[in-house]
Amino acid sequence: MTTPHSSQATPAAIAFLVASSACFVSLDLSAQALVGAAAAGVVSVWLVVFARYAVQALATAVVLLPRRGMAAFTTAHPKFQLMRGALLTATSLLGMMGLKHMPVAEFTAIVMLTPLVVTVLAVRFLREHMRPIQWLFLVASLAGALVVARPSGAVFGWWLLYPVASLCCYSVFQLLTRRLAQTEDPLVMHLYTGLVGTATMSLALPWAWAPLTGSQLALLVSVGVWGTVGHYLLIQAFKRAPASALAPFLYVQVLLAVVGGWLIFSRVPDAVTFLGIGLIVLGGVASAWAQTRR
Repeated sequence: MTTPHSSQATPAAIAFLVASSACFVSLDLSAQALVGAAAAGVVSVWLVVFARYAVQALATAVVLLPRRGMAAFTTAHPKFQLMRGALLTATSLLGMMGLKHMPVAEFTAIVMLTPLVVTVLAVRFLREHMRPIQWLFLVASLAGALVVARPSGAVFGWWLLYPVASLCCYSVFQLLTRRLAQTEDPLVMHLYTGLVGTATMSLALPWAWAPLTGSQLALLVSVGVWGTVGHYLLIQAFKRAPASALAPFLYVQVLLAVVGGWLIFSRVPDAVTFLGIGLIVLGGVASAWAQTRR
């Protein structure tokens, strides 16, 4: 956990990042199998989000508490930890509502605008510098998002507000994480997000609970497992390489989402959607490359 990282992405860091992306796509696919149109709304989104954070809180507590005791809850910024947990919970809730209506590939493509939005927010609030060429790449990615959404076509719907709102919450979450990570233990942050998500979603549990079949229960647990393991692997990746060096590899998640949607749900984006996804990925990778060069 204390391995120093260089200024370049190491093979180990890339492997951890790709593995975490596979976990996040598996989470989305499992969630869509539970709450998507084909699931007929039997399983509540609120219940799925509760399971996602309950598993994370339990797993992190099992690892940390025997080693650190009550010191596992020690933080210099409890208010920011709670805010960060609330933002990630909102991200998950809005995201899974979006997955009820959107294919995983298109949903993932829109959410992949997050690194660019974080960059813009960092310029505004953290006073980081953004080169003119990066603004061009940002415009290209935004154009790709419009192509995916197609505001004047049949793909567009009010439910697109869900991934956009999820994107906004996750961008602020990432910005707050960048500030807290300078002084806070990543695993303590991981514990707090799990606890906040579990506590928040448990309030809706009496209304969200419904009898589950064995396969539904297995999928429900898998959502929590994929999320917990994915975030742990992401921590390991960023322990070994800086964000700017790893950013281009984040977009492998879009490719995995396309493949996963095809294998599980037999859904393949059409040519126009592929064009939009390509613009988002190209803009993001090029922006990350420009940031690394700087």
